[in-house]
Amino acid sequence: MSRESGCIGHILEQRKNNKIIRPNAEYIGGGDRVFKDIKNR
Repeated sequence: MSRESGCIGHILEQRKNNKIIRPNAEYIGGGDRVFKDIKNR
């Protein structure tokens, strides 16, 4: 029940301020890695 009220509180605040509180995460880590076979590790 408390999670629902917190979620609803966030939604109401976002609509009131017309902005997203927690934007979607965007991965900014390293690029592609070379795959090593288990025998070569």
